[in-house]
Amino acid sequence: HYFNGSVTAYQPAVKTSLLGVKAEDIAAHTVVSEPVARQMAEGVRKLLGADIGLATTGIAEAQAGEQTGAWLAYSDVRGSYAHWATLLYDRNVNIERAANYALILCWKKIQQHFE
Repeated sequence: HYFNGSVTAYQPAVKTSLLGVKAEDIAAHTVVSEPVARQMAEGVRKLLGADIGLATTGIAEAQAGEQTGAWLAYSDVRGSYAHWATLLYDRNVNIERAANYALILCWKKIQQHFE
């Protein structure tokens, strides 16, 4: 009743074909961007027929000159919200933290509906 499913959309083609992310937004902003994260959350919510969609898109392990972090996105019928989270650890810890931060974001957004 609480979890309809999940999608691992690593490749841009999966983001566009399965989740409905606009290719022009990927080209203009990269896959690690606020508009892409929001569209991913909206797309997974609609694809799975869920009340809430969550998405993360980020850089878990930086190359030279890159910053590690992730866009965390939340979507419901009222709209979408995205937040940048800087991640400072190794790849595995960063991936786990991004997932946990997305769940915390979801919890906070749900709480706002009851205030």
